[in-house]
Amino acid sequence: MIRILTTTIVTSALMVMLGASAFAAPPVCPHICYWRSDIAEWARGAPWIKVLSALDCQRGHDLGCKVFYRPYDIPGHDDGGTGDGTGMAEAVLARLATIPSDKWPEAIGYRNEFGGSDTTTTTQFINYYNRLRAGGYKGWIVFGSYSTGVPESYRWSQADVRNAVNLADAIETHEYFDLTEAKCHSWLMCRHVRFINENPYLAGKPWFIGEAGSDRISNASCHEDPCNRRGWRHVDCGAQKLTASQYINELNIYRNLCASQVVAIFLFQQGDMNWADFDVMGTEVATWMQGTWPAITTGSIVGNVKNTSGQNLSGVTVSTNTGGYSTTTDSAGNYTIPGVTPGTYSVSASKSGYVTSTQAGKVVSANQTTIVNFTLAPVPPGTLAGTVKSVSGKVIEGATVTITPGGASAVTNAQGNYTIGGLAVGSYTATASKQGYIESVAPVTVQSGLVTNQNFTLHNLGTELLTNGSFINGCTGWSKSQSPSGAYWGCGNKAYPNSWPGSGGHSWNAFIACGGFFCDISFTGEQHQDNVVVRAGLNYWASAQVYYEPILHVGDPTDQKERIVLVFNNGITHSSEWHTHTTPNGWDKITLSGTVPSGATSMTFKVELAHTDSQWSGTGAVDECSFQVPTRTISSAKGYPDGTVIMLRNKTVTASNGSAFWIEEDDRTSGIKIAASNSLTPGTRVSWVSGMLATVNGERVLEQASFATE
Repeated sequence: MIRILTTTIVTSALMVMLGASAFAAPPVCPHICYWRSDIAEWARGAPWIKVLSALDCQRGHDLGCKVFYRPYDIPGHDDGGTGDGTGMAEAVLARLATIPSDKWPEAIGYRNEFGGSDTTTTTQFINYYNRLRAGGYKGWIVFGSYSTGVPESYRWSQADVRNAVNLADAIETHEYFDLTEAKCHSWLMCRHVRFINENPYLAGKPWFIGEAGSDRISNASCHEDPCNRRGWRHVDCGAQKLTASQYINELNIYRNLCASQVVAIFLFQQGDMNWADFDVMGTEVATWMQGTWPAITTGSIVGNVKNTSGQNLSGVTVSTNTGGYSTTTDSAGNYTIPGVTPGTYSVSASKSGYVTSTQAGKVVSANQTTIVNFTLAPVPPGTLAGTVKSVSGKVIEGATVTITPGGASAVTNAQGNYTIGGLAVGSYTATASKQGYIESVAPVTVQSGLVTNQNFTLHNLGTELLTNGSFINGCTGWSKSQSPSGAYWGCGNKAYPNSWPGSGGHSWNAFIACGGFFCDISFTGEQHQDNVVVRAGLNYWASAQVYYEPILHVGDPTDQKERIVLVFNNGITHSSEWHTHTTPNGWDKITLSGTVPSGATSMTFKVELAHTDSQWSGTGAVDECSFQVPTRTISSAKGYPDGTVIMLRNKTVTASNGSAFWIEEDDRTSGIKIAASNSLTPGTRVSWVSGMLATVNGERVLEQASFATE
């Protein structure tokens, strides 16, 4: 008959044999080979649990346990995978990517029971460790485990093992034993204590007993047992190897002899009937194991989240109003929040696109599970609406407004209005565009059940870009400055005595004066327009009409100078030379041409005037300010809608009559009629021509045109 030696006698003898000075009684925790449905209830509250698959890492966390993962679910797990250890690490990271990062294990092991003399393994472990760290794993990476029975103490002192251990965060070893009177392999018991004592550097690391239990899991014979029985429940020779109480007695002896560095003992094995003679599930041993765990002082919150159609919702954030407890639902809509301090909580479920749901008064008790399920309703959509106009204030029909992300769009109607409905709540970028115009972009925020208004103003693409350049609406869109303060720079109405070279009537719109038109100081003034949209790399043509009415300087216009200045938002400035006025009581046209500099997206357009002779001065005026990007070809110009201001450059006159002439491309592929107050003879080269596009009797015409010849 098998007898168990008393705990006192065995413990004392082993303490002398081990020479240990510091012992601990670590928790005896579950080693799960295959996850059975009854494991969850029994293992809940274990400080640690060892699992063999990434999926079980998540299950272990849901029980409130810290998880030690030995990647048994990866091919080649016992031989380190392929290559130098990096491949094994890559496979582990791929497995972890299948579960939420907050469910990743606190510790990851390496290979299972490799040989004691294998120096390749230690090098592989170092590569394995470094790749896991580079891949974002932040928990313990554990060196081990050597096979039971190997290595001897000398192996721990060798350089390759020391290098691996020093890099590792913890160490794993396996220890199987039997303390019956027959004593099957009892020399394996607590060998880690001797290793630590003989190699003091090992004391600086936490240790896991990755597998422990009754002896003979291999086919090796145990000659001390004539029945050659395996696990503690193995029945042969008419008797079970150990009773539950005998096994508990052995485990108590072992537990109390473990080194203080041991974090947990994983008792092999639960969950697989193929190893039934080692299993403790449903026995007194399982209950005893729970007694080695710290008292459970917390509870848990679990539940499921669905939408109003009854479908499970993944990725929902479930959180409490206090305590900082939070998790997300899995692919089945389920969630678990373990380790919750007892108390009363409000629990909320939130997900983008859904109305947040909160349930108050949920009571959590120690060692109890509180169930809180949710049904989330979709957030009512919002609407984006507005009007699209040109810089002149005309509504634009047929403009497309598109939002991103998502790509929803609408086209403006005859009143320039658009509406985009059914939009999820959130931030978007809205873009208004139409052929012949520079697109306009604006950030918008759509709110639940509300209409967000966003209007757009589009500038003609490649044509007139200034707002109210002819001051038809007074100085609307323009700002001014002057120096000194005695000068006056403003807007007014005064008919000029000389004929106006532009189209239509003309008024005294933007002018500069001094002291009621009479003064004897030098002064300057300017009109400017900010935030004019431009496109880098395009050639431009800027111009302005400038008037000068000298006071007591009749016939001497040289007191006034004028120029155009363009200040781009990338810090670059273009300006024309100062132009000395040449036409007394008349208009001079000043121009500036160039290329919009790289990086510029907008600019300030300025017309500056200066009276400089410090004598009786006069009054200047500005009108017909223009900034145009010439259209490259006649055919492209004719594609713009009526009312678009078009500029063409370097074309040839091919026909004319008293009130119009026709220009064509040099290759004669396209031509257009120019309606002007005076005509040009065929063969004349036109440096530039600008006018408003119209359709007259089915023909495209540039009306109210001005031009210059080469």
